Amino acid sequence: DIFSRRRYTDKKHRRYTEYYISRIYDSSTSEKLNDPPTIFIAYLRAVMYTPLQILSLKLAHFKNYDAQTLSLSPALNCFVGLNGMGKTNVLDAIHFLCLTKSHRGIPDKNLVQHGAEFLRVEGQFTTGSQQHKVVIKMPAEKRKELEVNGTTISRLADHIGKFPAVMIAPDDVELVQEGSEERRRYLDTTLSQISLDYLHNLVLFNALLKQRNALLKTFAEQRRFE
Repeated sequence: DIFSRRRYTDKKHRRYTEYYISRIYDSSTSEKLNDPPTIFIAYLRAVMYTPLQILSLKLAHFKNYDAQTLSLSPALNCFVGLNGMGKTNVLDAIHFLCLTKSHRGIPDKNLVQHGAEFLRVEGQFTTGSQQHKVVIKMPAEKRKELEVNGTTISRLADHIGKFPAVMIAPDDVELVQEGSEERRRYLDTTLSQISLDYLHNLVLFNALLKQRNALLKTFAEQRRFE
């Protein structure tokens, strides 16, 4: 029972983490490691034995927050308030730090508080015994900048999976009621944190798809194919 093993000491947590990660990356162990479900299960087990916590969160001009600082519990955190007060926006800020984008797929420029000139989101994370400071800042109408422990990350794709997060929000009912696009986006977001190969292939696929659509649009405008 994986869940009951959580009662073990941190030392045993690290031992299980090292074991399951080695099962993923050591190709000499078993041919089954080429099977995506096997890798997925091994990764989940590794994550379960690597405690990931967020200690604090600072928001500046993020959505409806002018300035807000939150100190978070290592156990359970509950946000209570009326509709429209920004409870989901707090979760979206954490999602923004972990995956560099909004959970709802909102363009970055729309995350800046109305009338503000910039946004800044900062979070203090711990993974095991290590502490990390993640900051995303973005002037209005400009590209966002990501910093981890004071170091600028030039390729945002390199950050994906470092702080795994899966967000569940009220509007996730669209996963069932709407078309397949939302389900694909949800799975892409989750699987990209598990497999770097999947993430790289997804980025390449989206780039090629964008180029193809632009080419087809050009053909339609010129009424000829070359």
